[in-house]
Amino acid sequence: MEPWVLGVLYASTSSIHRRDAWTQVQAVQALRLDMPFIGDFNCVLQLEDKRGGKPFQMSKDVQELRAFIDQIGLPDLGFQGPSYTWCNNQMGVAHVWERLDWAFASSGWLDSYPESIIFHLLRFASDYCPLLLIVKSHRLSGPRPFRFEKFWLSNFDVHKIVKKARVYSSDQSPYIRLSIRCLKPKRLFKGGIL
Repeated sequence: MEPWVLGVLYASTSSIHRRDAWTQVQAVQALRLDMPFIGDFNCVLQLEDKRGGKPFQMSKDVQELRAFIDQIGLPDLGFQGPSYTWCNNQMGVAHVWERLDWAFASSGWLDSYPESIIFHLLRFASDYCPLLLIVKSHRLSGPRPFRFEKFWLSNFDVHKIVKKARVYSSDQSPYIRLSIRCLKPKRLFKGGIL
């Protein structure tokens, strides 16, 4: 694995100081380094990033963060684990959860490390979830294995897809019928039907 640089960011809760952080990230990104940026951006992006407390609003802070992300043009790495990365540790109706931590990477870095994953780990003795970046430099040879996603079961069309995939001719051998039963749903799911 070749050496690479990780940009770690802590954006202030103050809008003015947060703008300074955006400017610094843009200056680093202007150097055209292939790198990820990970950290606490101290702002939610959308309604799904917040639970509890005051209702989500399309505030100036949210608009500025969205504009910053559009301007730098780096894709979000996504995540696995808990949806929210911060909790105010209050009880009852005052309890608030938010996703304030994000990970973005340049397309060149993603090309070099396509299987990399960000994990939101469980909170322990803090109001933040730690982030863990697992860097994987290459894909395994051959096709990726098919994995059925449990959330597909919540899609009402999944039963129709499986039923459609299980149609087979009675004159086929049992082994061929079994192969068709296994492969056809895989192709339908991978084809983006869900």
